[in-house]
Amino acid sequence: MHEPRFHHALVLPLLCAAWFLVFAIQIVVTLPPFQGADEAAHLYRVEAFAQGVPVPYRIAEGVLGGPVDPSLREAVLLFEDVKFAPGVKVSAARLADAEARPWSGQPVAFPLTSSSLYSPALYAPLAGALALAKQLDLGILDSTKLVRLSNALVSAGLLLLAMALLDRGRTLAFALALLPMTVFVSSYATQDGLLFALSMLVVAILSRAWNENRSLAVGELAAATLILVCLATGKPPGLAFAGLLLGYSRNPLPIRLLAVALVGAAFAGWTAVVYAGGPLHLNAVADPAAQLAFLLADPLRVFAIAGATFATWGRFYVESFVGQLGWLDVFLPPWYHLATQVMLGLAALGVVAGGVRLIRSGESLALATALLVLLAGSGMIFGSLYLGWTEVGKLIVNGVQGRYFLPFATLLVLIADRRGGPISPLDGWIGGAIRIVVVAWPLLSIPVVLRALTWRYYIG
Repeated sequence: MHEPRFHHALVLPLLCAAWFLVFAIQIVVTLPPFQGADEAAHLYRVEAFAQGVPVPYRIAEGVLGGPVDPSLREAVLLFEDVKFAPGVKVSAARLADAEARPWSGQPVAFPLTSSSLYSPALYAPLAGALALAKQLDLGILDSTKLVRLSNALVSAGLLLLAMALLDRGRTLAFALALLPMTVFVSSYATQDGLLFALSMLVVAILSRAWNENRSLAVGELAAATLILVCLATGKPPGLAFAGLLLGYSRNPLPIRLLAVALVGAAFAGWTAVVYAGGPLHLNAVADPAAQLAFLLADPLRVFAIAGATFATWGRFYVESFVGQLGWLDVFLPPWYHLATQVMLGLAALGVVAGGVRLIRSGESLALATALLVLLAGSGMIFGSLYLGWTEVGKLIVNGVQGRYFLPFATLLVLIADRRGGPISPLDGWIGGAIRIVVVAWPLLSIPVVLRALTWRYYIG
């Protein structure tokens, strides 16, 4: 049995997209320039793309770069003292100075740091917006706002399509999409919002075909494979999503293996392009080869590292999954975090019901596949940052943030979305009540976030 008619109509997808855009536009306008985490680094990459160089090139030993207008760098430096400094506010005079700065039109080779590791695919809509802004002769700050807006619009469109394809998983998908952290990363210059939206879309495509007990159609398979390529080359842990084709698709095994091979080949090809000239110098304290040797000398150290890492950073992971904004220096009230975690827990009850349906319908392999991809992707996040961002021999992983897990949370939506029996209490008034709470939650989230941003950056 399916959920009520309300849940199948476009009401919930449209409400999700509308709330998302209202929330995102408020952040686009309120957040001071370059105050999203790593926003400047992503903008440099977007600027190089808009200059006609989507693929970074070697500008020095161990350094990839591209053409960047020096006026953008100068504008970034105007706000450099704001990040990590809650006592520093953004004055009207500072904003006026930045808004008056035009593009110089004289790009120079500039290092692109960690953003050079990611494929250009997800930067394309942002680069298009920046190119349009320059054609309209907008200044630097107005141009960056248009880039932010393009990110929000594309993310909202992808989420609308995903929500329209989902069934029982819509409630959890809505809750995840409207988290402050999800909307925030979709409201400034970064690829993280698009990674989440594309993860939700590929989950929705796979789930629709699985629920209808059929193979993916040619168009669906092509779209899913293309999205998986974007996820894998967007950030390395995204490669784990390709595993869904092996256990959560009814296509013939050779077809599934071919699609996975294409994703793997794209990942390997992009990695070869990035490291064609040798290793990159991205972090002065990290040495991936030495760190790997440290692990291999005693593989059981992994358990000690995992325990120490979660003991130290576990609460931070949860809070930065829900919402720790800016450069991780905009804090939401503890009561809001607690209430939102309860809301998420209620929305996630559908995961239990979906898991039961998969097991009772003899689809334990599909359930195991989703859980293994979730585990593998999360492990790749920790592994990549331990090797590439943590001091050699340290027993705690550096650099992991809750927002990195947002794309993998969509795998819970995949489980919750399973149709069929048995009927659970969530198919009745209980599920309806939870859905009402989830849909209404932005009424609380939006003012809480806007107050936090305003007090942090302007009047606190």
